[in-house]
Amino acid sequence: MQAQFDDSGADAGGHAPSAATHPPPSRRAGGSVWIVPFAALALFVAAIAALLWFVLKHEAEIELSNLRRDTQYAELAITRRILAHQDLVDRIAGAISSGQDALTLTDQAQIYLRQNPELRNVLWTSPAGTISWAAPSWKDASSIARERPPPAERERMLRLTSATGRSTYSDPYRDYQDEPYIEYHSPVVREGRFLGTISASLSLRAAMQRLVPLSVSEKYRLSLIDGSGRELFRPDDARETYEWLTQTVSLTLPWRGLDLTATSYKSDSLVGRAVLMAIIALVTIVLAWSLWSLRRRVEMQAGVDRALMASHERFVTVLDALDSGVAVSDFDTRELLFCNESFARIFPGHTLGSNTADLETAFTPIPSQAVPRAALLTADGRLGGVHKLEVRDESRDLWYALRVRAVRWVDGRAVRMTMISDITERKLADERSRVQQEKLLLTSRLMSVGEMASTLAHEINQPLSAIANYNMGAVRRLKSDHWQKEDLVAALEKSAAQAERAGRVVHRVREFLRRREPVREPGSINLIIAELAELVEIEADKAQVQLVLEPEAEVPPVFADRVMIEQVLVNLIKNGIDAMRAVPVDRRRLVVRTRQAQAEGVPPMVEIQVIDAGHGIAPEVERELFSPFFTTKDNGMGMGLNICRSIVEMHEGHLWFSRRPDGGSVFHFTLPLAESAAVLAA
Repeated sequence: MQAQFDDSGADAGGHAPSAATHPPPSRRAGGSVWIVPFAALALFVAAIAALLWFVLKHEAEIELSNLRRDTQYAELAITRRILAHQDLVDRIAGAISSGQDALTLTDQAQIYLRQNPELRNVLWTSPAGTISWAAPSWKDASSIARERPPPAERERMLRLTSATGRSTYSDPYRDYQDEPYIEYHSPVVREGRFLGTISASLSLRAAMQRLVPLSVSEKYRLSLIDGSGRELFRPDDARETYEWLTQTVSLTLPWRGLDLTATSYKSDSLVGRAVLMAIIALVTIVLAWSLWSLRRRVEMQAGVDRALMASHERFVTVLDALDSGVAVSDFDTRELLFCNESFARIFPGHTLGSNTADLETAFTPIPSQAVPRAALLTADGRLGGVHKLEVRDESRDLWYALRVRAVRWVDGRAVRMTMISDITERKLADERSRVQQEKLLLTSRLMSVGEMASTLAHEINQPLSAIANYNMGAVRRLKSDHWQKEDLVAALEKSAAQAERAGRVVHRVREFLRRREPVREPGSINLIIAELAELVEIEADKAQVQLVLEPEAEVPPVFADRVMIEQVLVNLIKNGIDAMRAVPVDRRRLVVRTRQAQAEGVPPMVEIQVIDAGHGIAPEVERELFSPFFTTKDNGMGMGLNICRSIVEMHEGHLWFSRRPDGGSVFHFTLPLAESAAVLAA
């Protein structure tokens, strides 16, 4: 009789079935039990692969569409700017064709070149091939020639523009540094007579680097190719690219055959890669969960722990190898949570767990007060940037540079991390340099007054002689008993006026020579020049030079050290007087002019010009004009203009030189406005 079993697995007699009678289901089913899981896994993998293929295909289409759009955008940006350059050249050519003096266009062209450095020069080339006018004016002929096309190409452009009367571009060429260029020519025709061309040399490398929007150049490798397939420009970038993701467009400009090619850089942020990594991670987790045992998990965890320990040891080893001290402290309790060996060496006795407040008391300023917690964290509690400051250890007379920022500690809280470097030697070197600079400035002032000594003595002797004469006259009147009160009062008043005159000369010399710390403060540059004129006018009168002041009435106050600016003006004015000693007396006119200067992208400044009518400066001298120890005077030291430039640059200004069209030199320098300096300081 066949045995009957209920749902509990026991027979009618209550006995459990034996294993021999009823083997386990896994054994009875054999390998058929694993068919369903593996089939499900295969279907899952197939579905994921299909999804991945669709996503990658869709992403490729999007990337190709973005590539077309960005390439056209870059081409439009390049051509738009180059068309603006063409317009400038055409306008200059038109102005010269209408009879305007070419030299008046120098400032306009030079300002434009400074704002658009991809343009190297703007030239007026005569029909004979010689340069009649050039900008920038500081470039010599050899520098300009090295950036121009070969002579045969320049002759061809002159013939072509003369024959057609139309603007055109040269063939692309390479200069002496193998940099790609192209030159635009616009004809100059006056009353039917061809007077040459106005040309501009365009650096294709600079154009590609400056004119292409940053959003495009960061995503694609951009190349410029001519009609013969020659690559004129290619960025120096070792990043890998997707060669299949390439787009080429022609530059829509008057020349033919220049193509812009964009190839997409490989990016780890592509959606396809992220999806692929997610799939790999998911499959890895499923397989690990299905196939590895608890023992393997424990072994893996142990391996992870060993790796973390090794990583921590490497991290500590790297920090201990630093010369700078590194410390991590708690914001609230000031407890020292971590420090490297350099920190322990610099500050012995401060170990983990100690309070950093005791250490900070020796610093000026106190770091935690100079950079509080609010400065290291944003309003919503996120980590901020790095703050730098220099502190002095009063107890040991040492200087340290601190870099402070907030970091997340191992438990997730925000803590203060400080990197400390000893900069005492640098501070001492800076102080020595400052002292030497002060001595050099004082020596320069002493030399200036020494050169004017005889003139100053003569100027002081005149009021002293007048005082003696007035006093002797008063004495004689008193001795004669025939005197009037009004006569004596008038004589004494004149004597007092002459004494004040001599006192003003002595006061101006003493102020000029007084050694003190530089003090920059708001002041009127027109007033500084007017008062300085009393000192230098003596030297000018002796040299029979007419000193003319042309201040702009509404020029705003400047932020400067008065004595230093006086020294700059004295040096420049004395140089101008010396330059006119061989000039006829009727032409010896020195002009000091002020005006407010404003250029695009530059804060407003006040410009001071010292203009002479002297012999000018030779081109071979101009290159070394501001170099130390270079001089054209027999008894000069060659430090005057170098000191002037150092003073002006210390004031965030600029000192430069230009030639006068009718002979002579103009020295310009700029000073910041007091209002702008206050905004920057705030």
